[in-house]
Amino acid sequence: PVLGSAAEGIGVNPLAVLLPGTYATGMAFMLPIATPPNAIVYATKKLQFTSMVGGGFVLNITASLIILLFTSTVGLHFFAGGSWKPVE
Repeated sequence: PVLGSAAEGIGVNPLAVLLPGTYATGMAFMLPIATPPNAIVYATKKLQFTSMVGGGFVLNITASLIILLFTSTVGLHFFAGGSWKPVE
């Protein structure tokens, strides 16, 4: 709701903001409590917190760059212009 309202407020197609935001929230790789699979793996005590943070940091940076690249290239093609108009 926050991103959608902000996009409408600045006159941008809400999908152009909501889709990258949705993808970004799904990229929580760094902490044991970030996703249920991370918690399960961490609970086995076979993986240390520092190794999760190290690997997760690399994955978070990589995912952020991919989302940024996609949004600034392909995303602009899909969401530029079109028939979207803000609700009055």
